[in-house]
This record gives sequence, C-alpha cells and structure tokens, in this order.
Amino acid sequence: MDKLSTLLQSGRYSDLKIRCGSKEWLVHRAIICPQSEYFTAICDSNFKEGISSEIDLSTNNIDHVEQMLKFLYTGSYDDISAKDSRATASGIATPTAAASQVHQNLNLNNSTEDDTNIPDSSEDGEDGGEANSDVGIPPLPFAIVNQLHQVAMYVLGDRYLIPDLRLQAAQRFFNGLPDRWDPALWPVVRKIDENTSPGEEILRGFIIELWLKNSVDLLSDDHFRHKITQFPDFELPLLRKHAVQANIRINSLKDLPVTVSKLTAQVTHLRLDTERLTSRLTGVKDAVRDKILPLTTEWSQCRNCSADFGCRLEEYDIFESHAMGLFTRCRRCQAKHHHGGKADRVEW
Repeated sequence: MDKLSTLLQSGRYSDLKIRCGSKEWLVHRAIICPQSEYFTAICDSNFKEGISSEIDLSTNNIDHVEQMLKFLYTGSYDDISAKDSRATASGIATPTAAASQVHQNLNLNNSTEDDTNIPDSSEDGEDGGEANSDVGIPPLPFAIVNQLHQVAMYVLGDRYLIPDLRLQAAQRFFNGLPDRWDPALWPVVRKIDENTSPGEEILRGFIIELWLKNSVDLLSDDHFRHKITQFPDFELPLLRKHAVQANIRINSLKDLPVTVSKLTAQVTHLRLDTERLTSRLTGVKDAVRDKILPLTTEWSQCRNCSADFGCRLEEYDIFESHAMGLFTRCRRCQAKHHHGGKADRVEW
C-alpha cells in the first residue's frame, strides 16, 4: 500500500488525470477502475473524458476527492483530526473562523451557500451550541464534525460506485454514534437527508434505530417532534417502526395474564406436593419411632461403655432410594445401637 500511495503522490506511470477545482491528480486506471464501476464506465466509453483521459470532479469538495483517491490507493482514508477542527487552544484560528472553515470544507458540492451543516440558530443553539452573534455560525462539536465527514465519504462512495469506500464510511459512522440520541446530531441528519436518496437504508437506518432506543420519550418531546417534521423521509419510517414496537409490547401485555395464571397454578401445585410429602414423611418417622423406642427398654447398659443406658434417637434420609432409618446412640460414648445389628429402615 505504501508503494501505491507513492504512485498517487508522484503520478509516475499515470494514464488518467482527475481534476477538482484548482487541484489535479495523475492517477492510474489499473488501480481505480477495478474498484469503481463509475470510473470503469468513463474510461471504457467514447465520452470526452475517456477520450481525453481527463475527468472533472469539480462539483465535489477538493478535500473529499483527495481522501477518496487515497482510499482507492491505500484502502483507507483520513478522519477529521483535532488540528483540522481549528480548536481555539491551538491558536491557529478563532472559534468563529474555525467553525466557518469546517462548514465550508464539509460541503459536498463546494457551494458557499450550503448551510446544511449549520444548526438552526433560531432555536437557541439546541442543536449544536449557542450561536455566535457575529456571523450566526455556532461551533460544532468535534465528534459531529467527524460524523459529517463520514457522511461525505459515504456519499462519494455511493456516487462513484465504490462499494468498499461506502462500507468503510458506514462502519466509521456507526462506530461514532452515541448510545442514545443527541440533539447535536441534527446537522448530521440534515446532511444525510439532502445527500442521499429516500431509499438509502444504511445511514438512515442507523439514525432511525438510534431514535427507536427511546422513541417513546422522543416522540413525547415537543422539540423533537417539531424537528423531525423537517425530515419526512425519516419521520415516516420512524413512526412505522415505532408502531411495530408498540404493537409487540401491547401483544406481550395481552399474554401477561395467561403467564401469571400458569405460574400461579404451578406454585399451587408445588405447594400441595410439598404438603403431601411433609405429611407422608411425618407418618414414616412416627412409624419408625413407634417400632424402635420399645426396644430401648431391653438394654440396661451400653454395649460399648457399660454405662447405664441413656440414648437418643437419630435419623437419616436416603432420598435416592426413598428410605429413612432410625437408630439409638449412647449419650455418653456416642456408640450406635441398632436393633438386630441394623438400623430400622422404612421404605416409601
């Protein structure tokens, strides 16, 4: 990959030129065409681009095209770095200038009039921070800027039929999402809505699934309901899936009385079985005691220590064979005394 990256930088052995605005790249058909049906079709056609070996992509952002080409040569592209966000602490630019530069760089079509990345300043900065009174552009959180970058790369992968770029951008976008919906993500929703078709399911699906995690609370929130009406292609799928989830919950509640009734019956059955077993064991113990206690009168002394015989009854249970045994034990030396050499045993 390093050698291919060097080829992109040097342009050596190139047979195709790609232009975007004021920048040009000398690239190689053998590298980019196998990864893109779009470039394959252009190079194999009789269009002027194929004949002249020049392709103009100036409708796109220069930085994004550069990252797309880097992906085609290396299999990866760069995320937005901290220095690219022009943080105030770096001393490179003021927050206002930084936000303006980031917004401009993230526009997919290089239009200076595109405000798709700018949160609504009319709503007291709820979607991305408090608006700056000088230019009306609030600074975006770094995580949101990076997510907008992933959307831009996903769109290029979709536009120029580069499935691996599309997949990688979607994975990075998913990895960058929070566990719960954050209103700061509204600029990301707008970017997806305006740069993908209503039938696109991956990025839109990620956002909708994020909403569904707490859709009951979100759809009860006035601000959320107001915002989502601006994106009908998101609103309808969300409401449909929310309805399905609600229906599943309702059906589960319908089955709840039946489940409780079954559990109650099982508990009652187990309690009756326990009572019957307890009663039976009590009867067995009484029967054994009635049998063995009279035998103690035949023993005046302990057979082991010859002390005056004073004993106590002990029992043991053999549940595997459904048996119970009783024997007497000398209180002095603890010797066991069995009738006939064996403990009395009762089967049940």
